[in-house]
Amino acid sequence: MLSFRVISGLLLLPIAFACGTAGQPVFASVAGYEDWAAIHRQMGATGKNGYRPMTSRAYQSSARFHTRALNAYGSVCKEVPVETAQEHLNQVKSAVAAVKKEISKIDTETAQKAGIQENVAKIKSQLAECEKMCSMADKAISGEKVDSKTVCAHCVSLEKQLAEIRKEEDAMLKKLGIALPEEDAIHEHESKK
Repeated sequence: MLSFRVISGLLLLPIAFACGTAGQPVFASVAGYEDWAAIHRQMGATGKNGYRPMTSRAYQSSARFHTRALNAYGSVCKEVPVETAQEHLNQVKSAVAAVKKEISKIDTETAQKAGIQENVAKIKSQLAECEKMCSMADKAISGEKVDSKTVCAHCVSLEKQLAEIRKEEDAMLKKLGIALPEEDAIHEHESKK
């Protein structure tokens, strides 16, 4: 019976967002502040369009991992195979696009109510910079040879931007009252199963 109630509640959540009174969602507290953390705990997402912070975090980690791998190849190897460099760069581009898609789910109304408009704007700006760095790295991985020095420089820039995105998203999540487990804690949970 309990699982039926939980499932019913999850199915009704989108309707609840749409049925607020006088522009206030059903989940608004007496003070007019939404309990974003409670909504996140309920369904792993928050806001009208379902921004998923753990998913965003996973894509950021993937982008950083592939950036580091590409940088390591460029730093250690005399000649990086074009195919290897392109594979890692494609993964970075894909992950950056996925983070951008996730951040885009934070609608203007949610951002204003939560006071995170500035955080969202900064993250979007940093993502645009990441896309620019990916495009420049792509040009250094053309033809039959990889310009390792240039690719490494772009990887360092990408790493810095991705770190700034993480920092800005952490600040945003703090305002929303959402605490994510540390990456080590996630792995510990998996090993205890």
